[in-house]
Amino acid sequence: DRRQRQMCIETEFIPKSEVKNTNLLRNTIHDGDIIATTTSLKGLDIQHLGFAIWHKDGLHMLNASSLHHKVVEEPMTLYKYLQKQKSMTGIRIIRLNTK
Repeated sequence: DRRQRQMCIETEFIPKSEVKNTNLLRNTIHDGDIIATTTSLKGLDIQHLGFAIWHKDGLHMLNASSLHHKVVEEPMTLYKYLQKQKSMTGIRIIRLNTK
């Protein structure tokens, strides 16, 4: 137990209340970035993964849907999606560096 606590690393995330259609997020999150949803579930840091896609109404996510059993572009904004998921606390953004 003590060893596990020593190995924990605190990482930053964007709280789900802040995943809105703002200039700051539009300049920070790019189409194709990987979205990792953070969670309050015990033993997990990340609950789900998807790809960022911007539309006029805000940020959406392309992901493998357990509801639809296929890859879909969520019709609702990521903000609305996160509000429906009680255990999801926010997002982390991952961008691959090809240099």
